[in-house]
Amino acid sequence: MRGVALVALLLLPGAAPAAIYHLEADGSGDFPTIAAALAVATAGDVVELGCGTYYEHDLVIPTGVTLRSEGGVASCATIDAQQQGRVLQGRPAELSGLTIRNGCLGTMNGAFGAGAYLGAAVSILNCSFLDNLIDPSPNGKGGGLYQYSGHAHLVACQFKGNTANHHGSGAHFDRSAELSFCHFEGDDLKIGGSHPAPGSRLDGCVLLDCNVSLSVPSPKIRNCVLARGRLWLWWDPWSEVEILGTTLVEEEVLWWGGNLVLSMHGCLLSASSIQMVLFPVEVENATCNDFHDTQITGGIADWLGHFGNISADPLFCDAPGGDYRLHANSPCAPAGNACGALIGALPVGCDATGIETKSWSSIKALY
Repeated sequence: MRGVALVALLLLPGAAPAAIYHLEADGSGDFPTIAAALAVATAGDVVELGCGTYYEHDLVIPTGVTLRSEGGVASCATIDAQQQGRVLQGRPAELSGLTIRNGCLGTMNGAFGAGAYLGAAVSILNCSFLDNLIDPSPNGKGGGLYQYSGHAHLVACQFKGNTANHHGSGAHFDRSAELSFCHFEGDDLKIGGSHPAPGSRLDGCVLLDCNVSLSVPSPKIRNCVLARGRLWLWWDPWSEVEILGTTLVEEEVLWWGGNLVLSMHGCLLSASSIQMVLFPVEVENATCNDFHDTQITGGIADWLGHFGNISADPLFCDAPGGDYRLHANSPCAPAGNACGALIGALPVGCDATGIETKSWSSIKALY
């Protein structure tokens, strides 16, 4: 009997291999539209877009399906909703190499994710979220992207020109998210909502003219540039906050909540402020930071002048022009401070354009 059972098992058909459906913007390919391909795709399948612009809206991605461009970069394939509805929603396994543009939602009862409304764990790689709008809802959240469940992992994504009236005009993550080498310009970012979870971090990101709110347990910020905006850090009753190798220029940092424990190493703050709201912050470790022209309240001030912490002009290459790299004789250069280490996120050298006009490949190369 055991031998018969083994033979029967070997004769069972194997699982069908995942399908890859290729589309072209002119309607050729395996399906004439993205919607038609998504209607038959199942978990594990890939819908791949040839380069071009696809004028579609209210796309529904089945659970576990990957939607990507053949070129792998956002400039290859654009899905443009032409303000006729949300661009896409669902529980995909991955979005890659897409521009998600001109989604539009309007309701007085609240609206979420005009560009993308996603759930479950998802990887979002090399995508741009541009000019998505939630209006006139006073409770709109995540104009470009709203993630309502699961953990999100974003790499080299861009958010610009998105609008929402309440939280996270660029992106809102209800639970947790990791963002690496992402760029926000004039778009707000919020991580943490109704069901915040640990595991959130920003690595190598550039956030210009943004409100950034991290209301999750133990967030980490590493090698980022934040300029001309506001950073909110909030959690209650207890949280460890770690900020490493980050540059903050004209940035207002607000600590809100109880029992925050801060570690800050190798950070450059210029013309900024750090304020403790409601409760003090316990500074567990603050080493090799530059607090140039920065207003400090609370326990951080006690560390100034000790453990490599200084207050000196960082000698940016061109601060008015948005170039926050360092001149060779900067006190934040490894040769210019007692720590012998780089202070801030950006390197020494003023021979190229500033960060506001850099390509994504050149920004990534800095880290």
